[in-house]
Amino acid sequence: KDIIEIDVTSPSTRPREKFESLFDQTDKIVELIKERLRDITLLKKEATDDKKESEKYAFSDVVVIDGRRGTGKTTHLLTLKEKLKKELDGKVFCLDVIDPANLSDDIDILQVFLAELCQILQVDICNSQNLTDFHKVEEITSSIHDISLILRKFTKLNKDDFPEDEHEAMFMNYEMLNLALKVHSLAKKICKFLKVDAIVVPIDDIDMNLTQTYRVLTFIRDFFSTPYLIPVVALDTSQALAVIKKRKHEFFGLNVSDSPSELDDSLEFLRKLPAEWLQKVLPPSRRIILPDILQIYENYMKDKRDRNKRIYFSYEANGRKIKIEFSEVVHLLLALVYEWNYIPGFKDGIPYQIRNA
Repeated sequence: KDIIEIDVTSPSTRPREKFESLFDQTDKIVELIKERLRDITLLKKEATDDKKESEKYAFSDVVVIDGRRGTGKTTHLLTLKEKLKKELDGKVFCLDVIDPANLSDDIDILQVFLAELCQILQVDICNSQNLTDFHKVEEITSSIHDISLILRKFTKLNKDDFPEDEHEAMFMNYEMLNLALKVHSLAKKICKFLKVDAIVVPIDDIDMNLTQTYRVLTFIRDFFSTPYLIPVVALDTSQALAVIKKRKHEFFGLNVSDSPSELDDSLEFLRKLPAEWLQKVLPPSRRIILPDILQIYENYMKDKRDRNKRIYFSYEANGRKIKIEFSEVVHLLLALVYEWNYIPGFKDGIPYQIRNA
């Protein structure tokens, strides 16, 4: 009999290697990041200017962690940062996870990204006594403030139905056209300062912000498509698609059945357009789909039946050690997430000590 016991009392008691071998997909994410790093190696050999680099290598290269609720997307983002320190230390710098939940029409994801960069630079310069480093940070911070100012002015411009200064409005539109190049140049400078090849940008739960999902994804495609930035995005793509259709119904809501009968099926593309757009922003080739809890449960039950394999989670509390078999953990999770009645009769059947653990 193959028995695995995982002590989850605390992170220090949990044997990481056992947990990772069962559920973890971060190795695949690291491999996708390594692919991008190989592109950067080629880019450095060419030694072209920023504009040519941006034009040649700027494309949406987002790594997507796709999965339904409870599949471990956030856990993978947090585990990724730890793994990158071990495997790609000196090659990439991984930011803290960005949560778009609090974004609004006034605060976009690019501004949050810039604020995090400023914080990193401030910490770095506080730990350095090098005057050259200080001047470099001043230069980079100035570039960050320039981009931030453009974003703030453009946001204000979009809110004004009739801008007071038409020349300024025209200038701001021109500045926005060059913003992707400015972000590219900024990312390149920061990578050089931090002595890394790229910055990994983990972004969680994009689909949970019901008003900003479309805007966040648009910003990622427009401004994070530089080889020096590697966004790793966690979301449920089916939910994101539903949110985009709902928020942007004037573009995506028209079905062929809604159109006048004299129009032919050429309007069929409107029905498919949201999914096509989402594939453009989040390339399927860079997508890792996490199995939902029911798939994991079915695979485990098959192993349990065919190979007599058992997995137990143990937890110590108040001097008592509670040991729960994996199938019971899944039942408990489903009960907590989807309410007790999700599994008929389950609440009465679950052991008392587990319900009160």
